[in-house]
Amino acid sequence: MSPPVALSTASVFPEPMDSAFEVAAELGYDGVELMVWTDPDSQRLAAVARASERTGMPVLAVHAPCLAITQRVWTPDPAERLRRSAVLAASLGAPTVVLHRHDNGVSPVASSGGHASAFVGRSERRVVPHVGHNIPQEAPASSPKRCRR
Repeated sequence: MSPPVALSTASVFPEPMDSAFEVAAELGYDGVELMVWTDPDSQRLAAVARASERTGMPVLAVHAPCLAITQRVWTPDPAERLRRSAVLAASLGAPTVVLHRHDNGVSPVASSGGHASAFVGRSERRVVPHVGHNIPQEAPASSPKRCRR
């Protein structure tokens, strides 16, 4: 079984979030990675759910607003942004929340606390110091066994 392939909503910038769902459907992607950022619709469950239903494209991952350009999306508190991302992902049925590396200036949440309970499957929280965005290639010893390539 091949892993699903998602199109990021960020890939259609400067077009609005809805465009990514349409492009993903047209090109035959398995679903969409929702980049939560300054596009107001990307921050609203109802708007995302409508785009997903209209195009038949499920949200496979929610990219938490943890980039420099998204530091003020929802709130300046990184722990609250992570919590909201987990809630949004769980509400959309997305099994994955995408975060970025520890060294990008966003402090990790001290404890996963109740976040894991929002997901129906296995969840894992890991901090890999001094590693960028591609853990399988930059720190293969730290990569989960299921990550290949």
